[in-house]
Amino acid sequence: MPRVILYKGTFAYDAVNVFIRELAAGLSDLGREVTIIDLTTEKATRAQRVREALSQPFECIVSFAGIGFHPRSEELGLRMYSNLPAPFVTVLVDHPSCALELFAMRDMLITCYDRSHVAFLQKYLGPDRKIGFLPHGGSVAGQGAALEKRSIDVLFPGSFANVDEAYARFRAACSDEVFDILDYVVERLIQADCEPMEDALSTVLHAESRDEWWRKLSEYLPLLESFVKPYKRMEVLTHLDRAGIAVEIVGSSWPPDLFRHHKVRPAVPYPEVLQMMRQSKIVLNMGFVPDGSHERAFSAMLNGAVPACDFNRYLAERFTDGNEILLFRWTQLQQLPAMLMRTLGDDARRQEQSAKAAAAASKDTWAARAPLLLDFVRSAAHAGPVPGASP
Repeated sequence: MPRVILYKGTFAYDAVNVFIRELAAGLSDLGREVTIIDLTTEKATRAQRVREALSQPFECIVSFAGIGFHPRSEELGLRMYSNLPAPFVTVLVDHPSCALELFAMRDMLITCYDRSHVAFLQKYLGPDRKIGFLPHGGSVAGQGAALEKRSIDVLFPGSFANVDEAYARFRAACSDEVFDILDYVVERLIQADCEPMEDALSTVLHAESRDEWWRKLSEYLPLLESFVKPYKRMEVLTHLDRAGIAVEIVGSSWPPDLFRHHKVRPAVPYPEVLQMMRQSKIVLNMGFVPDGSHERAFSAMLNGAVPACDFNRYLAERFTDGNEILLFRWTQLQQLPAMLMRTLGDDARRQEQSAKAAAAASKDTWAARAPLLLDFVRSAAHAGPVPGASP
């Protein structure tokens, strides 16, 4: 029986280890023996456990966010992972610019949840690297209330980030010359629905006749994202608050008195977030990814809520706006309150949308991602660049 090794670790969000368990179940359904290695154990035990796992035949190692690989460590770095008999697959959970050091392993296979991220890495790393598109999968909670008894109108799961502080960090990290360019990039991103950061950077540099700076300035993209995404989220929530649409916000660090109508709750474990989705009529998804999806849109659907998502090309291709999903444009934010009110005001229509959403997302679980992941691994065994598997 082919064996797949999965790494479990410590993540900023406990959701990732839920993803790992669900992916493991999908791999088991495909006839794989799954070995899960907990990298949170004591250092010597961890290294020994990894060596033992690698000493036996395996089909691939799957690591979310590249955990278990540290380029500068002889113990779990390039020395240990050089000349592996099978691929090391990194499943990215953030923009690739947040993890550029990871890609020191040239044989590493990489999956991205956004098609624009694939294009970024192909440009940054070169065409010989194996990079695939794999949107995150949704998760299902236990039994919840019937659709007509849902007690939460609009739910937003997400953490707070102070926009002014994020901008100050961005400014402090740049020389004046670099800041002048990147601040122009920020302006472009704020004026656009879903322009990839790296494309906006490329456009600005080309206008300044500094195309050769693209690679170097790509390292600043996480700083740009750390400002632009919270800025857009805050604008959306403020707009809804002023329109009198109460959103239940669950996440860390939100000031309790920031809004007039919204209800703020502290962060809860991911399984509890899923239960809250089971109690929600609409789940507000503000991922602001240009051409792909985090898990939240799919989890909302699978748990019987209607997802209201910021527009991007992948979601628009995958689902029908107004049918299984609500897509709002950042550049047309004034239309969002009416869109939500129409859905909340028509229970019969909303329940019909919820049923269609759950059916449409039935193939968007992490278990359903397992065959796509293995297809990518098999495809990457062939020579040449690999576009990856797409659902």
